Amino acid sequence: MPPPPRTGGPPVTNIRNTSSPHWRAWLKPENRWNYGDSALNPPLAKNAIECTVTVIANFLSEEPDADKVERLRGAKTIGRPLGDHRFLDMLERKTRRVLRPAKRGPKPQAEED
Repeated sequence: MPPPPRTGGPPVTNIRNTSSPHWRAWLKPENRWNYGDSALNPPLAKNAIECTVTVIANFLSEEPDADKVERLRGAKTIGRPLGDHRFLDMLERKTRRVLRPAKRGPKPQAEED
């Protein structure tokens, strides 16, 4: 991977090491994506922690629905996602993988003339 602009130096061999000087220029706030004043912007650190704690507390305070838990466990066991056909279509498009089970049984044989 080539070095970022304005840093010079040799290419980085371990691109996962974000503490290396290679990433210093890229990790500055001015090089991060900004969505403006939308809800997609990450919250400030203190708000993120408060928000996460609140979400987890609300989740833990609710009694889980036994039917939903069973469906989730079943889907996890066979490795298939849950959702309606539009959600599965979107996942298949993004992952470029078939996520729905194939039709069971032998494949039909082509007729020879």
